[in-house]
Amino acid sequence: MYSQWEHWLPNDETTSDTFKRAGYYAKNVTDRLRVIALNTNLCSRENYWQLYDPRDQGDQLSWLAEQLTTAEMAGQHVHLVGHIPPSSECTETWLHNYMKLLDRFATTITGSWFGHTHNDEIRVYYPTDKNAGKGDSPTQIGFVGGSITTFGHVNPCYKIYTIDENQVRTKIALLY
Repeated sequence: MYSQWEHWLPNDETTSDTFKRAGYYAKNVTDRLRVIALNTNLCSRENYWQLYDPRDQGDQLSWLAEQLTTAEMAGQHVHLVGHIPPSSECTETWLHNYMKLLDRFATTITGSWFGHTHNDEIRVYYPTDKNAGKGDSPTQIGFVGGSITTFGHVNPCYKIYTIDENQVRTKIALLY
């Protein structure tokens, strides 16, 4: 798959390694913004290897923690993208560790986008440890794109997201 996708991917050794190992990579879009593409298919409850041996397959979450730490130290914001939105569709172990990263890097991660459900959704993520003094305020938001097909008896739709480079905030244009 790497040879078919390499013209779209960042041209560096790290991307080649992580993409070939487990289908994830990162790209600095600007000095202030890093986009991290996760292979959330690894978290799926239908990934029987994850059920057999619930661990960090492909070392993706360890790598994600390193990427987020590097971005935080560089003063960058991070946008996450993936297929399956982190939810009950993921194994408990993977989801627990992912949510801990969302909590820890709540100010570094400024948006996340997923697909898979074929529903136009917004997911709100709350702290996993309510005793850590964070209260009940959400720490993250995840956008789940609708489907361009009618699979699952949904209306086709798509969205265009634009990013204000000066603010590194997301603006949403809804097109139905």
